[in-house]
This record gives sequence, C-alpha cells and structure tokens, in this order.
Amino acid sequence: MAFVDGLPSVLLKNVAQSIQQKVPSDTAPIVEEFASLLYSNISTLDLAHRNESDMYGATMSLWNSLNGHIDDTPVIKVFNPEVSKHGWKSSHTIIEVIVGDMPFLVDSLRIALNRQGLSPHLMLNCPMQVVRDKKNQISQLASTVDKPLKGAKEEAAFFIEIDRQDDAAVIAEITNELRSVVSDISLTVSDWQPMLKKLNSVIADVKKAKVPCSDAEKTEALEFLEWVANNHFTIMGYRSYDVKTLKGDVALAANVGSSLGLMKNSKGTEQRLISSLSESAREIALGDNLLILTKTNSRSRVHRPAHLDYIGIKRFDAKGNVIGEERFIGLFGSAYYTNSALDLPMIKSKVAAVCDSSGFAKGTHAYKTLINILETYPRDEILQSSPKELLHNVKGILQMQERDYSGLFVRKDAFGRFYSCMVYVPRERYNTKLRIQTQQLLQEAFGSDQEVEFNTYFSESVQARTHYIVRVDNTKADINVKEIEKNLNEAARSWDDKLSEALNSHKGEALGKALSRKYSAFPQSYKDEVMPGTAIVDIEKLEAVCEQCPLEMLFYQPQEEKAGSRFVKLKLFHKGEPLHLSDVLPMLENFGLRVIGESPYAIRTEDGEMCWILDFSMLLTGERDFKLEQVQSLFQDAFAKVWSGHLEDDGFNRLILGAGLGGREVSIVRAYAKYERQIGGTFSQSYVEDTFARYPNLAELLIKLFGLRFDPSIKRNEKTIAKLLEEIEQSLDKVANLDDDRIIRRFVEMINATIRTNYFQNDANDNQKSYISFKILPEQISEIPLPIPKFEIFVYSPQVEGVHLRGGKVARGGLRWSDRREDFRTEVLG
Repeated sequence: MAFVDGLPSVLLKNVAQSIQQKVPSDTAPIVEEFASLLYSNISTLDLAHRNESDMYGATMSLWNSLNGHIDDTPVIKVFNPEVSKHGWKSSHTIIEVIVGDMPFLVDSLRIALNRQGLSPHLMLNCPMQVVRDKKNQISQLASTVDKPLKGAKEEAAFFIEIDRQDDAAVIAEITNELRSVVSDISLTVSDWQPMLKKLNSVIADVKKAKVPCSDAEKTEALEFLEWVANNHFTIMGYRSYDVKTLKGDVALAANVGSSLGLMKNSKGTEQRLISSLSESAREIALGDNLLILTKTNSRSRVHRPAHLDYIGIKRFDAKGNVIGEERFIGLFGSAYYTNSALDLPMIKSKVAAVCDSSGFAKGTHAYKTLINILETYPRDEILQSSPKELLHNVKGILQMQERDYSGLFVRKDAFGRFYSCMVYVPRERYNTKLRIQTQQLLQEAFGSDQEVEFNTYFSESVQARTHYIVRVDNTKADINVKEIEKNLNEAARSWDDKLSEALNSHKGEALGKALSRKYSAFPQSYKDEVMPGTAIVDIEKLEAVCEQCPLEMLFYQPQEEKAGSRFVKLKLFHKGEPLHLSDVLPMLENFGLRVIGESPYAIRTEDGEMCWILDFSMLLTGERDFKLEQVQSLFQDAFAKVWSGHLEDDGFNRLILGAGLGGREVSIVRAYAKYERQIGGTFSQSYVEDTFARYPNLAELLIKLFGLRFDPSIKRNEKTIAKLLEEIEQSLDKVANLDDDRIIRRFVEMINATIRTNYFQNDANDNQKSYISFKILPEQISEIPLPIPKFEIFVYSPQVEGVHLRGGKVARGGLRWSDRREDFRTEVLG
C-alpha cells in the first residue's frame, strides 16, 4: 500500500498505521485492504500538500459509505467535510459515489461534472469484488482483476474532489445530475443484451424481407448492420415505430412499449407528422432507402459527450411502402474512426462512387490525393452525405491543396437541423482567435442562436481542417457560400498579410515586396497596437533614418480623440543602439508635454539591422487651445534641432506648442532672457520660462513686435508698431501677478531698445545662422546697472554667449573668455 509510482510513500504508510491503531482489530485488515485498493493508482502530484489526518478521514468516510451500501441503489454524497461534523476537513467539496461496477462510469461522471462547469482536482476510482456477510457487512475485498471471490459482487467506489461549493442548491443540483447519469448508465448496460438481441433479430428479418431497394443496396446495408452488431456500435437505446395513415397525412407513431435503454426515458412526441419534415427528410423517411443514418439532436451523457448516432432500419409491406422503422441510437466504436475508409461498410462504397465519378485515373497523383482526402475526411460526413455532395466538397478541397487560401464547404442536414461546415485554413494561420472569429461569422451568416460546435484536425497537409456544426431552426434560407468564404479569408489574413498588401498598393509590387521582406519581424505588441496601414508611415520613417539624419519622428494625435483633447503621441525612429529615456523625457517635459506612457518596439530587419520605434503617449499642459495641424511641423523641427544641439533644451520650448512659435522664434525670447540676466535681472530663467508659459499670447505679441521692427520683408510702419504696443499694454492689464508684469515689460523695453539684429540674415549657404545678435541702446532700458555703455551687441547661440560693450560710436577692444556664465557682462564692466 505504501508505494506511489513504484516508490515508497511515507504518507500512505502513516495512513495505514492510523487505520491499524484506530479501527477495531477485527475490521482493520479489511479497511487497510480497501485503502490499498483506493490509493493504488494515486500519483505523487496528487499526494502533494496532503496530510495523513485528512487522508485517514477521507478513507474512513468512503469506507463507511461502501460498507453501508445495502442494496443496488447508488450512493451519491456531495458534501463539505468539517472536523466538528465529519472528523476531517478538506478545502474542496467532496463527492462519494458507490455503485455496482459498470462500463462507462469514469468517463460519464467526468462528463457530467464538466457539464456543470466543474473540473475534478482528484478523482479516485476503485472497482472491486465485495463479499458481504449475513448482516450485509463487508467480509472480503479484492480487485476486479484478481481471482474471482465466491459470492462476490462487483462494486465501484469513487472519491472526487471539486471546487468548493457553499450553495446548498448547487450541491443538490450536482447530486441530482450525477444520480441521473448513473441511472442512464444503468439503463444502457442492463438493456444492452436485449438491444443487441433485437438488432440481430432485425438483421434476420431484413435478410428475409422483400425490400424496394436494389439487391446491391440491401447487401451493403446488411453488411453494415452485421458490422455494427459485431461490437462496433455501443447501443444505448431502441424503439420501434409504425407508419400510420391519417386524414391527408402520414405519421410516424412511437411504439413506446418496445423502448429499451435510454429510449425508456425519451420525452419525444409519440407521433410525428411526416408533413412537418423538410422535403429531403420526407424523401429519406418514405423513400426506397433501407437505412436512415444520421445524428440525434441530443448529446450522449454516457461514455462520450458526442451527439448520439442514429441508425434507422425501415420495414416495408409487400408493395414496397414504408410501414415502420426500427430505431437504434448509440455511439460508433473506435474502429469506425480509426480503420481505413476503404474497409468500412457503407463508407467504402461512397468512397468508391466518388473516385469513379471524379474523372481521375487510378494510380495518378490526383487519384491518390483524392483517396487521402477521403481517408481523413470526417466519417460522419461521409456517412451522411450523398455521393454527389461528397464529390463536390472533396474536389473543391483537392483544388485548393497547398494554396494560401481558406476554403469553406457546406452541407445542409437532410432533416433541416444544422449546417455542416468544413473550413480549411493554412495551418500557420490557424489559432484560437481565428477559430472564435469563424464561429461568430458562421453563427451570424446562418442566423443561429446556439453555440457553434467545432472539431479541429491537423495532418501533414499545409491546411488545418475545422469541422463546424451550426444548429438552426431550419435550412431553408438561401446561403451565399462564396460570400461567407470571402469573409473567412479576410478573417484569416494576418497582420503581416495586410501590411504586405498595403505596401504593394502604395509602393508598387517590387518595392512593396522588398520592404515587406525587410520589415517582417515587427513584434506582436506592435501589431496589437498599430494598424497595417499605419505601419507604412513607420516604415517610411525608418527608411529615412540615415547617418546624416539619425533621428526621425512623427508627432500626431490619434483620430479617435475628441475635439479639444490634449492627448498627443510622439514616435521616435532610430537605428542601432536604443535611445535612453533619461535623455528624451526631460526634453519632452520642456516642450510642455507630460509623458503618461511609453512603448518601445525593437524591429530586426532582414539584414540583421536593429531598428527602434519609441511611441510616447503624452498630455499637453497649459490651457490655450491646441490645433495639431498648426504646430505639428513646428514641434518636429524644434525637437530635431534640440536633439542635434542646434536649439537649447529648456522651458522656453513650451512656447512652441503653447504659443505656436517656431524653434528659432523661441530663441529670440531665450536670447533676451539671457541678456536680461546679464543686466542684473532678479528673476531666474526658470521663473521667466514659467511666466511666458502662463501668458503665451504675450510671447506671441513680443515676437510680432520684433518682426515689425526688424523683418526686412515688412515695411516699417510706426503706426502699426504703436498699435501693437497698445495691444501689449492692454494684455498686460490682464496679468494678475506683479512679477510677471515686470518681466514682460522688461522684455518690451529690451526689444524697443534694440536697433539692429542679424536674426533675418542667412549664411553663405542660405541657411539660418546658428547664432543671434542684437545691437542694443542700454540707456533705453530702465534700472540697468551703472556704468551704462553707449551700445551693446549681445550674441547668443546654444554653444556660446557674448557681449560687446562700446562707450561710443567708435571703439576698440579685444576678446575675453569668462567662466562667469551668469554675469560675464559685469566682469567686463568691472
């Protein structure tokens, strides 16, 4: 007993010792034998995290249930053990089942629990020979594989652990469901011999009967029925039906008294009008065909959770009219699904008929491929399809072999209950997401309100096959299979397929395919967030990255954002080493952007080069209205220049998005701020930056004033300048903070004190100069510290700042380097 997986188990040994110590000596040996049988197949994994006390309690609980089993009535207990009530405990709900041993018990109980949405944590099954004394107490036990004991009955004990259930109604529902399933198993097993006997009797009657079908069809039907009777079909139910003629109609009436097995519990109508059936179903029911082979509407609760197979054998009168039906339900055995289709009765004849009608010569590649398709085709589909339907579908499958295409092949159920859909998808495209999409698509296309059943099959073929059953009220609706197939192909297209198609459309086939091959390794996280059409823009940006332009970017606002939203995104494109967030984040914050998310994507190209896309999600601070189309290019140009060092990285950059100023225009404000610091300004640069961030409209007016005074393309007009100064004055009236007012008025003074600038000059290559210089009359600036030069020329660039101080119109001097960045002007003046 103390062995698990062939190795000694201390835990089981301790349980055995507990039995020896606590159970009366006359009973202990047989209880220990019971425990040995119960735990004989338990795994090491199932023993983990268990203790001997609770295992002893579980063993004794199940033993008491078995020992108290006094008749053939099944014992089914579902409970939550408690120490105070049961002497042991468990974190799970426990199910104990004691029943006479029968086939299908394990599978059927597991299926029943699955239907309830329960998955067993532990399921111990202990079939055994039980000998009871005159008091009905167990006196001997042995395994069912041991030598038979005299006077023994075979009983099965189950110990099952499921998720804990605290609702009494749920526990009662589980108990009733298990009791019902055990009853179905009992009916099936107890009536199996009578049902088999009845089947053999029907076969004998068919042999002697005169039937309207051809001799070949009769021979084939008999071969099939004899094969079925030879342990290839698990018979679960039987009933005889009679055809009755009614006024203006014909009905199929159930002979309820003939019912065996599950048919005893059948709640179907005792009489069904033939006119209520579909045209194809009426033809099958009253036609010359000897057999009716289909599926029932209900799933089996015994053995396998599949829809029950239906074998109907018609009875005919001397004139060849149908007068009744012998109906058997059950499940085909494993040979039906695993043996070659060429060896199975009814199946092999249809396969032969399809091959003969295909037009392919024996031994040819097409003929062999057709045979292979039929060998792997669902047997139920072959059995229930007509040779014409089967030929149409398998030839369609043959024609699409090895193609990157998804095919749909539909068959209507002859009784109008469902559509059988065979969907072939390239196996590398098949995944759970696509399967769920296909289920939803078929459900909508066929107007079904029931869950679409599926079964997937993989083989050596490049195609994966999934068989879907779509249940409907009827199959009378016209279905456009090609349109559904078109939608299936769209659903099967991967992100990469859509990208490749978009590239071919935008770039032409040659360049599109080259780019598709080059950028074939986008990470899944990127695909989940970015649409294929949008990825084209990203690829163009990556293609533009080069040694001369190491950084590309895209500043945008998602289309989903509502008007007035301040949510924006920035993508940075780079190759080689990834960009460091510690470098990028401060820059973005200086532009007035608060970063709320960042997604890095690494893409390795076909030639092994590493490309990076950093996607930032941001909120624009400030309150001024924001229009992306007006500032997009301004921001991108400014950010690129900040990154390359051509523009300074500081808080004045907030004016680019806040005031709609260009990066070089912001440099005017920055340059005056630098000069203001040199002439003894009391406010720090960060405070000045905050001031203009609070009043971006005034920054805009100052730049406009600067342009009116110095832009050579604008004719200077003193009236216009005066009007603008008046507008600035009016705007200053709205500035609440006195310090902010002083700072802005100082900037107005400095601009008015400026008499010349190089701002509008280009260099020899017609590019904007990298530095800005102002010629200033300092005497026009209030509170400027003494001594006051006649002229000052202040020079600013991101790399260097300087000032030329002149006492008169003519002056001379030299260059001096200063380490005093905050007051080098004072150092010169002394």
